[in-house]
Amino acid sequence: MKLTRKGRVDATAEISKLEKKQVLAEQNKAKLIKTTQQPGYEKTAKEEVRQQNQERVSSPKCLVRSQS
Repeated sequence: MKLTRKGRVDATAEISKLEKKQVLAEQNKAKLIKTTQQPGYEKTAKEEVRQQNQERVSSPKCLVRSQS
């Protein structure tokens, strides 16, 4: 968190930072969905990878985790 000299949280800066993380998470989700919908994905991707991708698409928490 960014703190002002008075020790208070700069809410505007924090909101801006969170909005950027949200945009990145949405982009990651869209990219992952596009990848999973490619022809031949079911045949070429390993079962473990397909399961992980399915979990990531259904869980927004996983998409944000890597953006910290």
